[in-house]
Amino acid sequence: MSQSIVGILNYGLGNLLSITRAFEQIGVQLKQITKPSEMEQCTHLVLPGVGAFANGMAKLQAFGFIEPLKKWHQENKPLLGICLGMQMMLAKSEEFGEHEGLGLIPGTVKPLQSLYKSTTVHKIPHIGWVDVFSTKTKGHLGYFYLVHSFACFTEDVKDTAAIYHCNGVAIPAIIQKNNTIGVQFHPEKSRDDGLRFLKNTFLQLK
Repeated sequence: MSQSIVGILNYGLGNLLSITRAFEQIGVQLKQITKPSEMEQCTHLVLPGVGAFANGMAKLQAFGFIEPLKKWHQENKPLLGICLGMQMMLAKSEEFGEHEGLGLIPGTVKPLQSLYKSTTVHKIPHIGWVDVFSTKTKGHLGYFYLVHSFACFTEDVKDTAAIYHCNGVAIPAIIQKNNTIGVQFHPEKSRDDGLRFLKNTFLQLK
C-alpha cells in the first residue's frame, strides 16, 4: 500500500480535508491535484464532489479535467468517484434539466423522489446511515453514511456493484466498470467501514 500514490482532484468542490484525513488513517498520503499534468504522478485518483451536477461538470471543464479523466478511465487506471463525483461518471443527469456527464459508465442520474413506488412525498435529500449489500454475493458490505437527492442507474446491471434499500426501492450504492468505481456514500465519514472500503477495495485496484 505504501507504493500507492493517491491524487485527489481539487477543482473547487468536495470535502478534501475529511478525505485526506481518512487516507492518512490508513497510512496513505494524498496529493492535491489542481491541473491535469499532476495526474501522471499518481497511481490512483479520487474525484470528490458535493452540490449540483451541472456546476460540477462546469468546474471540471474549467480546470481542464474532463478529457484527462476520460483518458485515465480508458487506460484502466484506478479512479474513485465519491457522491457527486460518482454521479458525474455517468453519461447524463436529469438534475434540473438534462446534462451531459463524463460518460465513463453508461447510465443516468435520476431524482430519488421519482423512483419511489408510493405517492408519498419522502424527505429529500436522503441523509443517514444505510446497510450496503453486494449485488453479486448479496453479502453485507458495511454500514455507510450518505447524503443525496439523486441516484445513479447504470444501463448494464453488471455495472451496479452494490445497493441499499430505501422506501421499497433498491438504490445503487456502488457502481463499477473495471478500475473505475463510484460510491454514493461518503467513505471518509463512514468510520471503520469507510476506511475498510478505501483500504481493501479501492487501494487494491491496480
